[in-house]
Order: sequence, then C-alpha cells, then structure tokens
Amino acid sequence: MALPPPQRLASLGLGGDGDEVVAIENVEHCFGVQLDYDMAPNWRTVGDVFTALQSACQSAQQPCMPPAPGDDGSDWHRFAEAICAETGVAPDRIDRDTLLLRRHWHQQKHWPLPSLQLWRRRCSG
Repeated sequence: MALPPPQRLASLGLGGDGDEVVAIENVEHCFGVQLDYDMAPNWRTVGDVFTALQSACQSAQQPCMPPAPGDDGSDWHRFAEAICAETGVAPDRIDRDTLLLRRHWHQQKHWPLPSLQLWRRRCSG
C-alpha cells in the first residue's frame, strides 16, 4: 500500500523573531544572489520569496549558482530546502501558498518589530 502524499503546511513556521531573515539569507547563499528587499514588506508566502528569487536570478550579472552534484536541478527543490532549513520543515510539505510566518503574525497589521529592525539593518547595510 502506497503512503499518502505529505500534507501541505499552512505555514513555514517562522516566528518573526529574526529567523525569517536567516531563512532568506539561506536562500541567497544557496543561489549566490541577493534578493531585492524593496518588496520584502509584502512577502507573505513562500511563493512571494520564490518570485523574488526568480527576479534576482534573471537580473544577476551571472547565472545563479548551479545545482550541487546529484541534485535534480530543480530551482524549486533547492529553494524549498534552503528556506526550510531554519525551521526544519520538510521541503515537500510547502508550496507557493505556504505562509512564511506563523498564523499569529499574519493576523497582525504589522510585522513583528524585531523583524523590521533586522530587515532595516540588512537593507541599509
């Protein structure tokens, strides 16, 4: 009997305490690019960050880092592994609609203050 496919998670589980910054840096390091932070305040889902990654790869002076030997070459697979590394979520349980932050933060009007401070520092330096 085959196992059912893993259930998609509603949230990546980032807490808004700076771990989302580490998750974004993991993605940047994996692909060898820096994302454009101008739209970062609007990133709510994993798909929003993946779209930013695709834009960064298209506008980079050189192509994004090639996949590691033995990797299937899928940008989504590499991206999912990188963005999930901070929380330990299984990459096959997320998709473009998976929220970045835990639901609690998505019900707020503003992102958590520590996160905003870290993003401002990162964006200005």
